[in-house]
Amino acid sequence: MPPAVPTSRRTVAAGVALVLVVAVAAVVWFQRDDRPRVAAGDQVAATDGQAVPGWTVDLRVPTGSYRLTVGEPTEEMPASCCTDEPADRRPPEDGSFVGVELAQVQVGPAPALEPGSEPVSPTFTLVVGSSSPADETAREYPLRLLDEAFDGGTMTTSRVRGYVAVDEVPDADEVTVAVDYDGVTQVVDPTGLRVDRAGADQLYLDAHDEEGAVRCGPRARAAGGLTFVREGEPGCTVTVQRRPWVGGLGWAGEGREWLVLSVGVDAYFSAERRVGARSYRYYTSAAGPAASLGVTVDGEAPRTTWADGDGLLVAVTPVAANTVDQHRVDTTASYSSVIAEDPDPVRVVVASWRRDI
Repeated sequence: MPPAVPTSRRTVAAGVALVLVVAVAAVVWFQRDDRPRVAAGDQVAATDGQAVPGWTVDLRVPTGSYRLTVGEPTEEMPASCCTDEPADRRPPEDGSFVGVELAQVQVGPAPALEPGSEPVSPTFTLVVGSSSPADETAREYPLRLLDEAFDGGTMTTSRVRGYVAVDEVPDADEVTVAVDYDGVTQVVDPTGLRVDRAGADQLYLDAHDEEGAVRCGPRARAAGGLTFVREGEPGCTVTVQRRPWVGGLGWAGEGREWLVLSVGVDAYFSAERRVGARSYRYYTSAAGPAASLGVTVDGEAPRTTWADGDGLLVAVTPVAANTVDQHRVDTTASYSSVIAEDPDPVRVVVASWRRDI
């Protein structure tokens, strides 16, 4: 039979055990994570200039070029240099955070907008799982953080960063970003460093760049037996743009693009009509009336035309997306109020030009 432990020693041992339990409980208490959890879909803007580490892919929409970075899912957001934010929050139960960053690389040319149409802004959606619409298990998280960086199609800041909470911890290659612009959705695969461009292929070609203003043709021709006096020949210029998207008309479609022509003519001209040995002069002053304009492309009327605020005629027509092909552009200007010395004057003076563009 073992010797009995004195009561005093048993008391000391029990006290030590109690102290250990209290100490462990205190450590657990003070080490507990009582930071609030955020709900799936919540988004937290980065509070300082800390870049989001991850995979970066170049992206284009009609209003410009951007660089989209998507981070690997993480259970901890980085702390700011000066505060605990955004690391003072936890992801959803069994969830994680995915960092996103959008940087503006180049502002695109202002898109053509049919009168009455509004500029369009892209929308961004983080997709966890398959990006196929047929996959009902995929989860979508609208990225308001990025959407709100746009106003009327223009990015209001050069860069935006933040984190979106998702209700799982996906593998990095299960995360994509769907970028919708007026019904055409490109899908960014960050880990694959690629973009499924859908119907936006033409944005990634140089053909969408503006070609600048050129003369409507080598010489102006006059109808009705008139001949323009060389030093009084009216000038005509056309600005040529090729765009995959035009406001009000939408996307030109696969393998197509919009040919956008902005045409302007001089109000001044000087012409003459010869009758036998006599010559009669027609002319306008520099402050004369603006001409009414007409344009055809390859012998056909454009899809639509409108007058812009600068007195130009804008003509838009769909063409094959092939910069090697040229298109015959015929321009006519009708001057209905002219000064004429002719006793039997031509009432409307018509000037015309032809050029392959």
